[in-house]
Amino acid sequence: MLKKVKNHPASSGAHVITEYLESEVLKREDYNRVELENVINKICSNQEIEENQIKPIVNNIKSKKEKGTYTEQFGMRAFRYVVDTEITETVSDEYRNKIASSLLAKYE
Repeated sequence: MLKKVKNHPASSGAHVITEYLESEVLKREDYNRVELENVINKICSNQEIEENQIKPIVNNIKSKKEKGTYTEQFGMRAFRYVVDTEITETVSDEYRNKIASSLLAKYE
């Protein structure tokens, strides 16, 4: 829905439409960022997940780095496993990968 901005110098022009659409995109990006942070916090604050899944992954990554066999792809797959077991809603692979990437960055 487009709203006309009253008393705006360009209230009848394309500038207002562009400005409105840009503000809506920013709002959606902010919403997605907050949702992403909420899911990450939910996973990180769960002590059972921390003990049974994240700590072993972090130890495995540490071991692989010491041996020189670590790849970022391995880290992503490991944290993607945590994400897939904890998120039961239907969300895109891209969204799941963003969460896994954020977890990897946090614990690496």
